[in-house]
Amino acid sequence: MNVNKELCMLCQTCAAVCPTQNIEVTEADIIISECNDCGICARACPLGALYE
Repeated sequence: MNVNKELCMLCQTCAAVCPTQNIEVTEADIIISECNDCGICARACPLGALYE
């Protein structure tokens, strides 16, 4: 999964819905590790900042 950092507002919605809990949102960045490309986070993102 990729992140459009210009759109991402670090709202943490993606981290909350990730079934593998591999998304970390800090004050300055979003870190996605070991993504299985299920797309749940992309569908949940209110700003469309996540994409494959």
